[in-house]
Amino acid sequence: MKIVRVILLIVFALFFMVELFLVSIIMLGPNIEYQFYQYNHIQAVPFNQPITNNRIKVGIVKMVPFSPSEITVGEYVVAPSRINEQYLWVHQVIDIDEINSTLTLSVNNLLVTEVYTFSEIKGTFISEATGLDVILFMSTEPWIYFLNIGTGLSITTLLILWIIHSNKKTLNSH
Repeated sequence: MKIVRVILLIVFALFFMVELFLVSIIMLGPNIEYQFYQYNHIQAVPFNQPITNNRIKVGIVKMVPFSPSEITVGEYVVAPSRINEQYLWVHQVIDIDEINSTLTLSVNNLLVTEVYTFSEIKGTFISEATGLDVILFMSTEPWIYFLNIGTGLSITTLLILWIIHSNKKTLNSH
């Protein structure tokens, strides 16, 4: 039983150390996050998002820095939208005008198209976030980050006390 307690202690301590490290990388800023993960996590409205009752579903997506020379028609980019400027949106590239340095974009299968300059594009969309990415991104909220630290310390402390208590019982029985 003592081995199980030690293994639990090691597993929980390692889990929280790794999780806090991965979250800290995101919190250090977009440049460091990109260097470590090779992409950035951001909140954005997904492509083809239905707007019902003036409500928009915002998700976590992955993007890389925008490079006009690497984008093609049909790919997706992340940029603000004139529909709702509070959030970034995932847009589909409809047309590229290299002479004027603009992109024609759509957020909803050509129902609405908008023209953006290259400088307005925040990044190139790669994929929606996985469950782990969402947990890591949500953990960058300061209160959740400190809650994670407190939870990790509490569980580690309880496991250490449990091991010490079981050792005292073993010593007292001899």
